[in-house]
Amino acid sequence: MNAMSPVQVRRRVPLPPLIALSAFALVGVVAMIPTHNSTPARVQAERRLRFDDAANDLIIVRDADSGRTIATIPVADQGFARGLVHALEVMRHRYRAPLDGPYILERLDDGRLVLNDPSAPMHIDIESFGPTNEAVFAGYLGEGARK
Repeated sequence: MNAMSPVQVRRRVPLPPLIALSAFALVGVVAMIPTHNSTPARVQAERRLRFDDAANDLIIVRDADSGRTIATIPVADQGFARGLVHALEVMRHRYRAPLDGPYILERLDDGRLVLNDPSAPMHIDIESFGPTNEAVFAGYLGEGARK
């Protein structure tokens, strides 16, 4: 009898997706490195938000306390905001948290803009995603453009 030798199969991983995944992981790790002093920042302004799905794949941003519409996120615009809302919903599913609970958007006294999810352990420094994306969320807080 002839002993069968194991067949070696080599599969090449495409380089561009591997580089993109590595870069994404690096950005995630760097975003977790504290860059501010150890004194906790105080909240200067806050707003409780809801992100509601609507017809035509719109996302309606509402003040969670008054129900007033703050903004609408159309399908073609604001890819970051849409992506972040989707990621937040995924995390709520993961933690079996209610999907309709409010998020808390806060401007801290050190200038940071953060989005907290009291239903799941999420704390997102919006400034980590650049000034354009921060400006979108600053608008939800009712702020004009910051310099």
